[in-house]
Amino acid sequence: MLPIKKILLVIPIIFLILIFINGWHIELNEDEVSYKYGEVINLETPKAYFKGIFYLKEGIELPVTTESNINYYKLGNYTVIYKTSFLFFNETKIKNVNI
Repeated sequence: MLPIKKILLVIPIIFLILIFINGWHIELNEDEVSYKYGEVINLETPKAYFKGIFYLKEGIELPVTTESNINYYKLGNYTVIYKTSFLFFNETKIKNVNI
């Protein structure tokens, strides 16, 4: 029979192995977009998911924050930054918008 100290040491090691094998990651996808001057701009916040290969294949939906420097009254190239995080995982995507 294993002593309690060995069991308490083995459990975190198994947990860490499962984390690395499962390939935990955050999926947040955004592409570049162009809009015509005067066109109504609808920048929808993308959905982000925390997923793994074996566990949480469908993922856990995460909240996404948006930062933007778009001037809707001036032609130009602008950026929109989407950020999300879960535990110690962080993901940032930059979307280029051309008006």
